[in-house]
Amino acid sequence: MTGATFLDLDRIEVLKGPQSTFFGNNAIAGALNLITKKPGNHFDAWGRALYGMFGQYALEGAMGGPITDTFGARLAVSRNGYSRGWIDNVNTGEHVPRVNNLAGRLTLAFNPSENFDVTLKVEGGQHRLEGAFLDEPLQWTNCPPPEPLSPSFGGFCNVALATPGVPIGLDNNKMTGLPGQGSSLSTFADVLTLNYRKWEHTFTSVSGFYNYHFNANADFNYVPTNFFATGQTP
Repeated sequence: MTGATFLDLDRIEVLKGPQSTFFGNNAIAGALNLITKKPGNHFDAWGRALYGMFGQYALEGAMGGPITDTFGARLAVSRNGYSRGWIDNVNTGEHVPRVNNLAGRLTLAFNPSENFDVTLKVEGGQHRLEGAFLDEPLQWTNCPPPEPLSPSFGGFCNVALATPGVPIGLDNNKMTGLPGQGSSLSTFADVLTLNYRKWEHTFTSVSGFYNYHFNANADFNYVPTNFFATGQTP
């Protein structure tokens, strides 16, 4: 779930110390609040575009503002990734990873009075990865491991050393592995927040729904032979 795209943020709050009273019993060391932008009192819009090395691209933008005196809306969209990766898989002849991220959010705000307001956020995103099962493709390093460890310690280093053409080290921008690797992540979330102010207090109700799907095809020994592979779905 932490792989979901963050977009159109207003601010990030860092709350130090245990936050079990307000933010759940798992926030024992602190909490991060990622606050997204809401429709303001005036129309505003922004956008940006980027194109860089290895086919890196990014398109982002948002617009929003009041529709009536009591109702406003804001829409934010984002698409970014890599069309050509920065590491060469010498087995498949591909440059990996190839990444495509797409996300969007619609925020609706209703404020009929000074004492009551409602905010509904609906957002979704997709993360697609091809040529590797991680955003940072794996490379062989410290193979063979230093003494007294043996080449078979902690993985398939002995297999990599015995297989011709396997790049060793991090300074060559090369890797090897089987074709067909990749992963996909889809997320969907909606949050309904109601605030009612009375007796110098604010009563807040937060209702939410979150759903995600994740699939991965991984080559964990990253050598050009089908020695060990796995697929996973939560």
